[in-house]
Amino acid sequence: MTAAWPEPNIDKLLAQADQAASTNEWERAISILEGAPDLVRVLDKRAFYLSQAKRYDEACDTLAVLRQREPANFLWQHMTGYQYYVQERYVEAVPWFVETFKLNRTHVRNVYRLAQSRRHQGELVRAQRAAAEVRRLWFALAEPARQREAKTFAKASYLLGKLLADRDPRAAIEPLKDAAEHDPSDHDNHYLLGKTYRRLAGARGRNLGSGAGTSDKAEPRVHRAGVRGCAGRRRGVR
Repeated sequence: MTAAWPEPNIDKLLAQADQAASTNEWERAISILEGAPDLVRVLDKRAFYLSQAKRYDEACDTLAVLRQREPANFLWQHMTGYQYYVQERYVEAVPWFVETFKLNRTHVRNVYRLAQSRRHQGELVRAQRAAAEVRRLWFALAEPARQREAKTFAKASYLLGKLLADRDPRAAIEPLKDAAEHDPSDHDNHYLLGKTYRRLAGARGRNLGSGAGTSDKAEPRVHRAGVRGCAGRRRGVR
């Protein structure tokens, strides 16, 4: 079958499919590849287009062939997990993300999606560990890769901050600041950061205002802390 398809012809077909995909014409891209040889690079594109067209079962079938052809390629494991993830079938997604992690422990998006899947399963300790691992991996990246994965880093940082905010708001501040810095267009990042700062200010005010173990010298500091907290609310910090 491959002999009837010289490489230039396959390249041309893939270019045509990519052109259709560039305008989100996923079904057209799929149809262009119909009858093309089952080469890895053709199957890779086909799986992607099927996924984008929300034909997830067919994408999984194509990925099963790719996994059989290249069992050590972590991408096929990850993409299989993603088909379940995007459908919010987290119980089915997790084993694939775990398998991907075994093959490649530095794939940032895989670890992030594992963290989110764990959260949706209610496994919050595991979700927190995975989110923290995303941050560790991101800081170890070279600068070009950091730029490419900045939003994944921001999302993982937000997730970690959200998981920490209620029980340890002080520890939540750093990841939430990172989330706001690296994805400033996401208003949720700024809202939760401001909310966590208010929670800290309120706790500080209560501790100082209790009078336990304080002297007269501490009283002006209590007053200033209270003013700062009120000023934040007046500015509409969310």
